[in-house]
Amino acid sequence: HGGRVLKPATYQAMIADTLLPSGRRIPYGFGLATGEVRGIRTIEHSGGIFGFSTESLYAPDRKLFVAALSNSDMG
Repeated sequence: HGGRVLKPATYQAMIADTLLPSGRRIPYGFGLATGEVRGIRTIEHSGGIFGFSTESLYAPDRKLFVAALSNSDMG
């Protein structure tokens, strides 16, 4: 998020909304979603496979990052 790995323009493309062919805009860029938690702007990514799930959330205005990893039996 600090410009050390990606060029600023590349990072901005990752967190920009996507404009669908229908004209609808969605809060998802290249692998990252944007959102809000209790009025705080967030950048998020989640994923998982059978038995495991993850969620990460970054609040850039607060410079706060939270990651949650969970083992689960969804069988």
